[in-house]
Amino acid sequence: MRNLKGRSMLWRIIAGLFCIVMVVSSLDGQIVRGSLRGVVQDSSGARITGASIEVRIPESELLRRASSDDRGEFLLEDLPSGRYAITVSARDFTKAEPRS
Repeated sequence: MRNLKGRSMLWRIIAGLFCIVMVVSSLDGQIVRGSLRGVVQDSSGARITGASIEVRIPESELLRRASSDDRGEFLLEDLPSGRYAITVSARDFTKAEPRS
């Protein structure tokens, strides 16, 4: 009888450790990431193609770059959550640094 209690306790410990491992391994999936999508336009609303977009996260010194396409649109994916410093530049235009 004592041996059965020992086995039962052992299985409970193993099951508990398994649950802990599963919970800890799933925590990595909780990192929040996102995308930044936009359109580069001049003051008249005309879309600007070939503009350079730089996104910098000051806390991590991460720098990501994109260019606007033939419709003036851009997309930066897989960005970590946080505050960004964004710079947009294009030939014959003043560099813009939008503030949030």
